[in-house]
Amino acid sequence: MSATILYLEDSLRQTGHTKAWLSRMSGISTKHINQLFHGFAPISVPVALKLEYAMGPYLDAADLMAMQAREQVRLAREHFKP
Repeated sequence: MSATILYLEDSLRQTGHTKAWLSRMSGISTKHINQLFHGFAPISVPVALKLEYAMGPYLDAADLMAMQAREQVRLAREHFKP
């Protein structure tokens, strides 16, 4: 499981709420929330900001985006062939 997904799950757990609550509070569909939490959808800057707004002090959009970027670079390096 990726660090980004673990951060999402841990942040949500700290709020004491569910994915359904996060969907309502962020304005992101439940389907998209589930895709994010399972790694099937990338996190865009607007989505990161909506998640930050909903989860308050438990999630930082910049940290979330940085984690995702590091994971993307790591994966690219694994498959990079000069």
